[in-house]
Amino acid sequence: IKTIILKHCLRQAGHVARMRETRMPHQVLYGELSTGRTLRDHPLHQYKDQLRQSLKLTGINPKAWDIEAQNRLEK
Repeated sequence: IKTIILKHCLRQAGHVARMRETRMPHQVLYGELSTGRTLRDHPLHQYKDQLRQSLKLTGINPKAWDIEAQNRLEK
């Protein structure tokens, strides 16, 4: 089950990486908060942290994964 969930999460991240920069999911994934602070009961990990951990687990370079997603093979 964990492998299936990991596969779907990485597939979705690839879709977001290939989106135009004006799309909301792309802005959320690549954006940064300009103001504010986290609350006391904030999540221990953000989505970006979990994605980075999943990429490392599968042997994909976390610093170049979005470039690899852009250069995927067409079927």
